[in-house]
Amino acid sequence: MYFFLSGTGEVVVEGEATPVRAGDAVFIPGDTEHVAVNTGPETLRLLYFFAADSFEEIIYRFPGRDTP
Repeated sequence: MYFFLSGTGEVVVEGEATPVRAGDAVFIPGDTEHVAVNTGPETLRLLYFFAADSFEEIIYRFPGRDTP
């Protein structure tokens, strides 16, 4: 899950873009390709949370990359 602290942008999950701004939260399903992009003049700041017991369980999938 992403929680946005400041700025404006968009989150792209499996090719579908959603606009975001400070105060918004976006759920990122497991094993999905995703990225957050700043679209405004202010820095896009966010917190992210994982539904996992440890950080070692997390596998990242970013657009345009074949390996995590």
